[in-house]
Amino acid sequence: MKKISLGAALCSLTLSASSSAVTTLTGGEIRTAGSWDNGVPDATDDGTISTNGTVGGNFNGNVGGTSETRFVNTTVTQTAGTITGIFNTAGAAGLVWNMSGGTINNAAGNFNANSGAIFNFTGGNLIFGDDLIVNNVSGGISIGGTATISTANDFDLRLNQDNAFLSIGLDWTGSFVSGNDVTEADWIAELVFGAGPAGSGGTAANPLRQMDVAGTPIDETNFASFFTVTPGGGGGSSLTLTNPVPEPSSALLLGLASLGLLKRRR
Repeated sequence: MKKISLGAALCSLTLSASSSAVTTLTGGEIRTAGSWDNGVPDATDDGTISTNGTVGGNFNGNVGGTSETRFVNTTVTQTAGTITGIFNTAGAAGLVWNMSGGTINNAAGNFNANSGAIFNFTGGNLIFGDDLIVNNVSGGISIGGTATISTANDFDLRLNQDNAFLSIGLDWTGSFVSGNDVTEADWIAELVFGAGPAGSGGTAANPLRQMDVAGTPIDETNFASFFTVTPGGGGGSSLTLTNPVPEPSSALLLGLASLGLLKRRR
């Protein structure tokens, strides 16, 4: 029989104890422990989703007596399935939600990335009803791959604190879809002027509330260079990334250095 040293055994036990477990959604309300095979995702257990479920509001609201540690400092990976309901990640500090497939169907109201939660969409479809909100300076939404974000209404973006972010990668081949916005001016009104307080939004005069493409801030002066608007067959339109996107100037790259440092940890 092969002998194992006491030091090696203790090291193995330490690594085993510190490794994060995984909990998998089996169906039902995602905020209740019985909907997962190992309890609601938290700092100990990351979550995986490949089946359908529901959510009724604030992630740390009073639901089924579950403790207030759910969805805190954890990673949820969604590859398939549809989660239907109102997403408001209030109280879920440190949540990272990675979606490569499936659907988040939030058509009944606002989609709110709250309390510093970060959503990384590389595939699948996010559907929202009223506003697309980032409500905290340390949180945001990143978009790449084939991800699509759609609404039957106006595509209202709200970056409610300075440096809250909506970042689009150069690999993005998906689209934003709106049932009401038709022209480029409509999209600028939603994604630039509407993104911040008092109608100033993410304009050139208010750079702290701007979405970005690969680190390049988007405002009313360069929006048309980065995006293409395609009218929808039954009204509305879709917005896609122009290919190829314009190369930033060296002066702009230098100016973005500090912004890149701010976002590096994300």
